[in-house]
Amino acid sequence: MASPRFVFINGTAATGLELWVADSEFGERRLLKDINPGFRGSDPSQLTRLPDGKILFVSNDGIHGRELWITDGTEGGTRMLRDIGRGDGTRGPENLTLLPNGLVVFTADDGRTGRELWVTDGTSVGTRLLQDILTGSAASNIADLIVLPNGRLLFMANDGVHGTEMWSTDGTAGGTHRLTDAIPGVGSSSMQFSRIDGEGNAYFQGSDGNDGIPSADWRLAFGEWRTDGTVEGTVKVSDSAPVTMWGTPVGTAGNRWVVKEFYTGPNSDRDFIQALYVTDGTREGTQIILDHTGSPGAPSDLYALGNGLVVFPQDRDLYVTDGTASGTRIIAEGSLTGYWAQNFLVLPDGRALFVNGDNFTVSDKPGEFGHYTTSDLWITDGTEAGTRLISAMSTDNPRTLPSTASMLDDHTVVLTSRETPSSAYMTWKIDLGTGLVERLRDVQAWNGDAQAVAVGEGGQTVPEVPGTPGPDVPSEPEQPGPVPPKPVAGYVFVNAEGTHGKEIWGADSQFGERRLLKDINSGLKGSDPTELTTMSNGKVVFVANDGIHGRELWITDGTESGTRMLRDIGTGDGTYGPTNLVATPDGRVFFTASDGITGYELWVTDGTHGGTRLVTNQAQGPDSAHPSAVVALNGGKYIFSSGTGLTGRELWVTDGTEEGTTLIQQVPRTELLNMGEITLSADGTKAIVSTDFGAFVTDGTAEGTTWPGGRFGQQDYHAVEGSRWVFADFDRTMANTYEKSLFVTDGTVEGTLKLLDPTEQTIGGKHSGETKLTELGNGLVIFQGGADLYVTDGTKGGTQVIADDVLTFSTLTDFVSLGDGRALFLNQEGDPSIPTRADLWVTDGTSAGTIRIAGSQTWNAGHLPDYVNVLADGSVVFSAASMDGNPNAVWKVNMYAGGLQRLEGLQNWSGEYRPTEAAGFGGQDIWV
Repeated sequence: MASPRFVFINGTAATGLELWVADSEFGERRLLKDINPGFRGSDPSQLTRLPDGKILFVSNDGIHGRELWITDGTEGGTRMLRDIGRGDGTRGPENLTLLPNGLVVFTADDGRTGRELWVTDGTSVGTRLLQDILTGSAASNIADLIVLPNGRLLFMANDGVHGTEMWSTDGTAGGTHRLTDAIPGVGSSSMQFSRIDGEGNAYFQGSDGNDGIPSADWRLAFGEWRTDGTVEGTVKVSDSAPVTMWGTPVGTAGNRWVVKEFYTGPNSDRDFIQALYVTDGTREGTQIILDHTGSPGAPSDLYALGNGLVVFPQDRDLYVTDGTASGTRIIAEGSLTGYWAQNFLVLPDGRALFVNGDNFTVSDKPGEFGHYTTSDLWITDGTEAGTRLISAMSTDNPRTLPSTASMLDDHTVVLTSRETPSSAYMTWKIDLGTGLVERLRDVQAWNGDAQAVAVGEGGQTVPEVPGTPGPDVPSEPEQPGPVPPKPVAGYVFVNAEGTHGKEIWGADSQFGERRLLKDINSGLKGSDPTELTTMSNGKVVFVANDGIHGRELWITDGTESGTRMLRDIGTGDGTYGPTNLVATPDGRVFFTASDGITGYELWVTDGTHGGTRLVTNQAQGPDSAHPSAVVALNGGKYIFSSGTGLTGRELWVTDGTEEGTTLIQQVPRTELLNMGEITLSADGTKAIVSTDFGAFVTDGTAEGTTWPGGRFGQQDYHAVEGSRWVFADFDRTMANTYEKSLFVTDGTVEGTLKLLDPTEQTIGGKHSGETKLTELGNGLVIFQGGADLYVTDGTKGGTQVIADDVLTFSTLTDFVSLGDGRALFLNQEGDPSIPTRADLWVTDGTSAGTIRIAGSQTWNAGHLPDYVNVLADGSVVFSAASMDGNPNAVWKVNMYAGGLQRLEGLQNWSGEYRPTEAAGFGGQDIWV
């Protein structure tokens, strides 16, 4: 299989339940890795997708017991993260919950602390105990995990001192707090979750022992609490629950919920009415919108479509409601086969599938009521026109629907179902457009509790290493060469042609179909888009000038209609616009801008007009703090430098709010300080900041910020494994040297060591004094050493030659990192004084993975651009000068098959701006 797209759970008699992969059509399916060889299998569960496209899961390899594993969709990339339980016991992680900041919180028992709260960032070192809430080996009984819209996780826990109370965490130890002590002492408040309002506050009903309500009806012996996940934002709002919801409330538009039954007073017989209600959580705001007293059948369940509409069956009719009496109506009259005959599955796109069963057969098995032998398959979007039959009565249709399903694209669904509680799970692939229902008979043992999960960044595929066999493919020797890239499905980029100036264009995944996406500023001037930045949801934010508003912040989803200005920040037609755009894992983009009232300050956007706002006005008034580009540390901390001409620059940390933006530490100095780049460590825990007077290291806190000083001024630091960086500088302890040495540092004087000096090897080109170190993105850094290509992991033993005598000694070689563990470089050929031709090479930091992919060609030797994009087929697209004098010709070459070609329609593409992954192209949604 060339491109696995989904990871799912499947089993055979020979392997037991294991992790499998499927292509984008779910047509080709195979075993990903036999984690626990034999018929028992590893029984994977809790598949949880990380923002980078990797998937966490819990599995048992037969040696370590049930532990946390991770996969990138390849056999080699499927591994155990950490042996938490240490042994072959049955303890395993549970309650895997993804937070908006990219961390996953879960419960686990390490055999010493009991089952407590843990966290992982998808790395072994980042998998750790978050807090031992109940100190010692006993468990704190963590339960009821709920993620709030602001990113905080609510849960119930017992610390042994305050009883079972409500807690909150942001995935960090410092951000984990108890929120309530409703019953002081060891008594427990028995909080039960009720709803989340439009402002993101959660409501709970619980007892503090002082409610003053008679306990004749236990449903009313509760007060109501509201929380935003902070201690300050957790308050008791009522001594008694205004209304007690019998059944799960389902949200509609605004702060309103629909619920099918209520108890509204202490006399449950008198105050209970069987009806459909809408409520805002108050007694006054609770109204009947559909009275079904005496109806043949009340709604069995309510299904929120995610667009403000709720659908529900009643007897033989399908209803929709928007939470108002007038908006509650029948959308499919007489189409259902009867009470309890339907089963609904809400899809991610605002529609719902439902099975309409018929031919009921009574079960002769103890504990089973019966099942339907045939079924219709329907779909609804909450409108009459959008409610239609997909597949008519058939024994091949699924009889029931699970709570989750996987959408392969906008019209294909894969799901599991079973006829009766005791029958085996079966898997179906359903085309919602054509009505084709296909039973996937080789996936009979798929676990019905786990859906297929998209693997790869943005839901893309992550191809395997060439030569890696599937379960039924004979093994072949693996060919030397780089690991194939992850493909993407759509790009936006900058181009100019004919009657249009520079505008935003779109391309398909092969960069074959290319077209103008939107003519933002008609005419030859164009809108000159810059700063193309991909958000975590696949949309791309950029800066452009429409000729009216000046340079402003825009956003695109890869379609013309989805390309629009986010906000007119600098009102007017000025030429200055946002800069320093940086996307964060939690779906935001930080940038620098001036609105004409404040100077250039830190701003943030979530991709909406209302969510594009000033973070803080540090300089006050029209002066500018000129914040640097932010750098994201683990745990949702973002650091940056800023300052004025009066104070010099200081280091700050922010969470994206004004109150959450604070000075980390006053930097010691005797004069104004210039700060260079902020470079993140490979493990994401620290950053090094280059200044005129040496470097300092910070973890985003005052106590974690060290100022060792040292003899090195501003440097370009490059991250290697852990919290260390390598850099090149002149060794001032060596006399009469005009060449640089290679150093590694952890930010301390004693932790700064020399790895290589000019007496051993020239660092860079011949006597140039110039160096270019390039990070591969995997903890390795490559650099030129005369005519040799070197790699270093930050240790003396790990600093070595990987390609001997392949570079041009007299010229500094130009490298460009692909960000995935590889780099391209141009190696000039022939007379160095006439650099007209060059070879194109790729390296993954190993000797076997350093190969030439294109021989001397018709581009001018010189420089590669700063950015290069990897396409789905292993090709790269980049800009380089052509022999006909075009300084920004665009080229495409496959890193495995070669075949350099010039993309003739893109001669005027600016080499400064890279093609950027987008969420859509050609007017349709595209997975990225």
